[in-house]
Formats: sequence, C-alpha cells, structure tokens
Amino acid sequence: MVCANCGYNAPDEARHCPACGTPMGVHMSVPPPPPYEQAAKSSRTRRLVAVGCLGGFLLMLLFAAGMVMFVFSLMRSSEPYQEAMKRAQASPGVVAALGVPVEAGRFVTGSVNVSGPSGDANLSIPVSGPKGGGTLYVIAEKRAGRWEFKLLEFAPAGQSQRLDLLREGQRTEF
Repeated sequence: MVCANCGYNAPDEARHCPACGTPMGVHMSVPPPPPYEQAAKSSRTRRLVAVGCLGGFLLMLLFAAGMVMFVFSLMRSSEPYQEAMKRAQASPGVVAALGVPVEAGRFVTGSVNVSGPSGDANLSIPVSGPKGGGTLYVIAEKRAGRWEFKLLEFAPAGQSQRLDLLREGQRTEF
C-alpha cells in the first residue's frame, strides 16, 4: 500500500505509514487552491473572452469594409461611370476649373441598376485636380442595350453654378 501523504510503499498490514506516521487507508484530500490562483484563472478567462470578442468585432469590421470596397469597385467599373469620367477629363470647363490631371475620388455614391438591355444610373462622383475639387453628377438610362445621359454636370467645390457637360457639344448616348 502506498502512503497518500508521502508516497512511501508501506506493507499491506501497516495501519500507519512507517515513514511519516499518517494513518494508512485514509486518502488525503487536495486542499483548494489559494484565492489568488482562482482569481488568476478567472482573470485569464475574462481576458480570453475579451480577446475573442475583439477578434470577432475586427473580423466583422473587415468584412464590412470589404463589402463597401466591393460595391465601390462595381460602381467604378460601370459604363456610365467610365464614360462620365472620360468626358470630364476631356472637358475644357472641368480642366480649367481643376487643372490636369482630373482624378476621381474614392467614395462614389449613388446606384447603378442593370437588368439585361435596360437599366439606370444615378451617381455622384467626387473629382479633383491640382487647382481644386468638385462633384460630377450623372444620371443615365439604358434602353435597348444603349446608355444615354440624361444629366452630366460638374459642380465646382464652393460654387453654386454648375457646368453642363452635355451642352459642350458632346453626344448624349454612348
């Protein structure tokens, strides 16, 4: 029989451990850990939960940012956006107001809806150049597979007057 207190291998008939005197057959209970060890385990658990929640939040935030960037890239790849930017960069009025190069800003707002040969686009495109910035407003409609601008205007920042790019002699369909 092994002593539960000191681990001495005592004879089976021994009533007490010859090494430490502990009664044989009595199992020693393990004392509970001191309070500071319990608090440390609880604190570690709380930290682990907090890190897990923070990681989940950051993952959701990253997913949302990815979705926003995906939507912006879809709008930027649309035909109305591409044609509007091409015309703004070729417009003498826009170039005079902004300088060269005329570049699009990051956050395009609005919508582009296409269903087969028909659709519509309503966009607000921030543009800028060395001399300043402004907004390019686009309303276009797609019928029978062809897009047509209904509105294509440039509004310089800080000014109320807009430049109508369709009146500069450019065709409305593309």
